[in-house]
Amino acid sequence: HACADAYARGYDAVHGHDARFAYYFWSGFTSVLREERFTPRAEDWQRVQRVARDSAAPHGERCMASLTLGVLSFAEFDRDAARRWYAKTISVGEAATAAARKRTVLRPDAATHNPFDAVLEGVVV
Repeated sequence: HACADAYARGYDAVHGHDARFAYYFWSGFTSVLREERFTPRAEDWQRVQRVARDSAAPHGERCMASLTLGVLSFAEFDRDAARRWYAKTISVGEAATAAARKRTVLRPDAATHNPFDAVLEGVVV
């Protein structure tokens, strides 16, 4: 859980302030959950559901959230919920504007301050 927690802290720290790093932290958090190396806690599910249901959240974050909930539901043998979350993933993607579809998330520039360093310091992944 330490890695997921670090990504969640990073996301909370930059969400609404730096879309690029929020995307990176969210991607890290959701991918750790999808790897199924541990059982997600209730607060993990709630965090992902909150983003999946937030119509103001960026499409990329909402798609990752819905996909993650689909994977987690499938792993728990809840096929109906998995189907609904996968369908939501598709509908969020289809609803993306042309500008959102063209959006490019750039890699962090090593010459600039990198919030990953502070948040992930001491976390073994």
